[in-house]
Amino acid sequence: MKLRATTKILLGFIGLVGLAYGGRYGMTKLQLRGVDLHPIPSSDFCLVAIGPKANVKTIIANQMVQIVESSDRFSGDSGGESGMESGAVKKRIPVRELIGVLGGDPDSAQAFVKKLRDHTDEDESVEAAPVWTKSDLQSAIAVKSPLREKLEHDLGVTINGQMNPVINRLAYFYGIRIKVPITLNAPNAKGQKIDTFDIVSFKPKVMSRFYKQMQTKFYDKAQLQTYYTSFLKDDKTDPQDIGDTLKRIFAGVEGSDELKKAENIARYSTILVNQPMIEKVSMEEQSDGRVVTYDLKIGLNAEGKSRLLKFSSEGGKQILVVSKGVAIAAAIIGTQLNSQELVIKQIANKRLLEDAVSLFQSKS
Repeated sequence: MKLRATTKILLGFIGLVGLAYGGRYGMTKLQLRGVDLHPIPSSDFCLVAIGPKANVKTIIANQMVQIVESSDRFSGDSGGESGMESGAVKKRIPVRELIGVLGGDPDSAQAFVKKLRDHTDEDESVEAAPVWTKSDLQSAIAVKSPLREKLEHDLGVTINGQMNPVINRLAYFYGIRIKVPITLNAPNAKGQKIDTFDIVSFKPKVMSRFYKQMQTKFYDKAQLQTYYTSFLKDDKTDPQDIGDTLKRIFAGVEGSDELKKAENIARYSTILVNQPMIEKVSMEEQSDGRVVTYDLKIGLNAEGKSRLLKFSSEGGKQILVVSKGVAIAAAIIGTQLNSQELVIKQIANKRLLEDAVSLFQSKS
């Protein structure tokens, strides 16, 4: 069949477009040969990439960028894209601690897990409460010893849940703090995991009941013992097996929801560009006659450009600019970023940008 001239022109145009696209794709693949997004150390000023499987979103609230949970599920199976929203009220993800986790810092990992926990005032640990390690508690549970006697004193009850005749005011007010080793499994600048610990509070149930009963009363130290003695006579509840309770606490901490959340967020986040890969940072005021906003311009070296292009070419969508542990700007990527200058537009908070630019310049 003979083709019309117009058909030939159309097919020729499609062929040229295909060749151009294929050529660009091939050039990008060639350009990125040998480039991988391995974890790199954190820095005061950096670009953080967050993948959709992290199940978090960025929102703008009161001119501040925040990371929040995008859903109640942190299984890592969700594939929905994360974007910027305004005004949402959801659980915040601590950015400073996340940056520390990506850098491989155990203290940041401990704080990150703690801040992801849903807790009440009763769960909040108090510095005055004695600290017990998991290993010491296991030893105290296993055999009768001076260590067990100390535990029974600090808890205000025996290992079998019987209340001591004389009240321990620290046990009454605070209970104890339990330090349990945990492992956060996520790639970071120092390896594939971070060994740290979690600290949780524990007060025996019978001591908690007495504490709640006394919250409506006024008393001094002597009166507290009088009330306590009366409570001992009247309380008929079955004693708590302290050893069994502590074992369940250990297991709960080591497999906690907040640890799983922390692992999932860290696993799908990475420090994309750190300060040694950034050559310059500047800001520029923009105005439409009514609203003033600011553009943040970040000049990258060759390595920073390659990592940014790699991330965007593989479908990466979400980038945060972080300065001193504070997210100061966020961007949603709509195309491959093949430039040594990244420009993030329409940022409202001038002070944060000024501080970030000054910080970068002082460290350069």
